[in-house]
Amino acid sequence: MDVENLKCAKIRLESYLQENGYSQGYIKTLTHEVDRLVSNSDFAKAISYEAYYQDHIVSKYKNPTTLAHKRGLLGRIRNLDLHGIMPSKRHPSFLPSQDSPCRLSPFFKDFISICKDEWHRRSLADSTIASRAGMLDKFFSFLASKGFDHFSNVGEQDILSYFFDGTSVIRGYDVVKILRLSILDYGRVSHDESCKRFLSYLPRIRKRHGIYPYLTKEERERIDSLLEGSGDHGQLSKRDLAIFTLLYYTGIRRGDLANMRLLDIDWYQDQITIMQGKTGHVNTLPLFAVVGNSILDYIENERPKTKNDYLFLSTNKIPDKLSGGSVYDIVEKVYNVAGVRTDGGRKGTHLLRHNLSLSLLNSGASTPMITEILGHASPETVNAYLESDEVALKGCALSVESYPIGKEVFEACMK
Repeated sequence: MDVENLKCAKIRLESYLQENGYSQGYIKTLTHEVDRLVSNSDFAKAISYEAYYQDHIVSKYKNPTTLAHKRGLLGRIRNLDLHGIMPSKRHPSFLPSQDSPCRLSPFFKDFISICKDEWHRRSLADSTIASRAGMLDKFFSFLASKGFDHFSNVGEQDILSYFFDGTSVIRGYDVVKILRLSILDYGRVSHDESCKRFLSYLPRIRKRHGIYPYLTKEERERIDSLLEGSGDHGQLSKRDLAIFTLLYYTGIRRGDLANMRLLDIDWYQDQITIMQGKTGHVNTLPLFAVVGNSILDYIENERPKTKNDYLFLSTNKIPDKLSGGSVYDIVEKVYNVAGVRTDGGRKGTHLLRHNLSLSLLNSGASTPMITEILGHASPETVNAYLESDEVALKGCALSVESYPIGKEVFEACMK
């Protein structure tokens, strides 16, 4: 590998990231990885980035999340080093996976291509499309390794062996869900009748999840104080406050917020209309006064004068729409200024979404209403929030006073 070329590329990389408003955490992570590669003798001897990943990364790390993170970093650095392409959060680059030596049949390749076109048409996030396509690639590679090139000759046991190793489940609910959605999307476009039979072979695996985190009463009071103007805004801009206010009061997904345009807001009807990237459905949200005032303050006093019609814009020299990652960074900044979870704990935009769900539940809102407000594809999604409502769950608890349990048995169970 040409290490000297990568050293020169790093100088251009740092300047580009600084000028385009990337977070210090992102800059540090990427440049640190470049430094690590430059000083690594194994990397210098490797014939390619792909070979280095297979020989020295796959053998060292076993966690799939860690491997995906490494592939992402190496993919960005490879594009910079070999092609002079700067990294972009809107169009992430991943190092091509070489997990399977099997070549996909034309049918499987067309399947993935048709699904990707459909997802792009519905404006799904690039990272979501890449993740789904990667999942399909692994599944079809598994089928190819068994000698299959089409749905028509695949049996139920062949499918089940992808999810069970004979003693335990090796792939869970999320994999089944993405495969099911992908087959449905492909079937709608191609009208391939074999999809129906193939769908019936997918196993039903129960979704497992923990208790959803939400804001405590004290944390909500701190955020309310900040948004109402009685707290210290610190380095927060009007854009940052408008974004957080919108997320806090509507529970909108960060990708949908980043894609909002000026015309999505109906100031006369006091409502916001968005096309959800995750579900492809149109969702109408109420434009509360506190949200509208904050957005209007940003538009009139801070938003760049430009023909770009995205609502929230970056602070680059040439203003552009925000990425989902940028929205996350802004939200984390507001948490820190408000003094919320500065010592650690779950943050991010989904915490605000979970918090709104539980607030609606506690106020007596019905499941269909919560489903409509949050833009869920199925009313059953609200059940996960019901299981996180500790106050309601405590009300369902039964007393054990009427049951003849010996003290020794009770104490043993509590250990």
